[in-house]
Amino acid sequence: MEKPNLSKQAFWDVDFDSLDYQKEANWIIERVFEWGKLSDLKILIRYYRNKKCADALKNAHFLRLNAISLGYLVLDIPKDDFKCYTNRPSHIPF
Repeated sequence: MEKPNLSKQAFWDVDFDSLDYQKEANWIIERVFEWGKLSDLKILIRYYRNKKCADALKNAHFLRLNAISLGYLVLDIPKDDFKCYTNRPSHIPF
């Protein structure tokens, strides 16, 4: 499968050209939902499909609230299905 044509915006701190879109799929999905452009989100969902994106987000150890909200709005994932939302430490303000 051909690599998705994502912008480098969400990957400012890594070697963008060496990303492994199969092995690092969950991390890439999390990164784009947190830091990517809307156009990246569309490309990513087309590439991985809704279920793969939803599973990656639901099982993430940490996501910023904007990524959780995007998952809720774009992929119709109830907020309580995000492990990082329901298991967040009480001392970290969200």
